[in-house]
Amino acid sequence: MNPLLIIAIPLGLVILGMILNSFDLGFNQRPVRRSKIRLKKLTAEKESYRKFFDLQRSRSTKRQKRVGQYGWLLMAAFIGPSSGCIWTL
Repeated sequence: MNPLLIIAIPLGLVILGMILNSFDLGFNQRPVRRSKIRLKKLTAEKESYRKFFDLQRSRSTKRQKRVGQYGWLLMAAFIGPSSGCIWTL
């Protein structure tokens, strides 16, 4: 197998992952039924859903940031040694 492919395939996958990771994830609340639900129960349910989605959103954004950081690190790890080989020639 060509040594260039050994470097290019993982590097391409890292770049593709970074591009796909940059898209925002949509966390939309489901529509709330308004029939025969008291206002107090409705507001409590809405608040609990909001807390849940805020928690999920914060977890996913932290995960996205961490994956992006590791992606850059992995890309630097692949480019660093390969560029060092070019300079030694």
